[in-house]
Amino acid sequence: MSEITVKQRAFAQTMYTPGSETFGNGTESARKAQYKGNDNTLATVAKENTRKPHVIAEKERIEAETGKKAQATRDYVLDNLRKIIDNSTNERNRLTAMSLLGDFTGDKREKAPNEEKVAEILARMTDEEIAMRRIVAKIRTDELTGPKLSKEIA
Repeated sequence: MSEITVKQRAFAQTMYTPGSETFGNGTESARKAQYKGNDNTLATVAKENTRKPHVIAEKERIEAETGKKAQATRDYVLDNLRKIIDNSTNERNRLTAMSLLGDFTGDKREKAPNEEKVAEILARMTDEEIAMRRIVAKIRTDELTGPKLSKEIA
């Protein structure tokens, strides 16, 4: 046989397309592709199909196509998160986008520095830098929660 059959193509589509109901399940992919037989027969058909050159080629085509789609989706998400970070006037939206960007890329900062780390950082800062950071923190708190909460924190 020089060409992939309709059933083989259907098998490859259901077997190798992420999100398919039968993704990764040869027996169910064979059943969905309209092969006939009991579970043992369908498992044998699936095993044979996965070794056929035309099915392997179709698998590679599907993987390349879904890989491109996944990359396009990833690029779209990253671009939009960066736009929000760069252009949003709402600080909460910017912080949320930064957090999501960190989640998405795996570049998450530590949740909260421990006391030793804080002491180490403060030891390297001048009194003026510390005062400036406190003012900036108060301003950010006021923007996010209103002045009442920041007075309670101070």
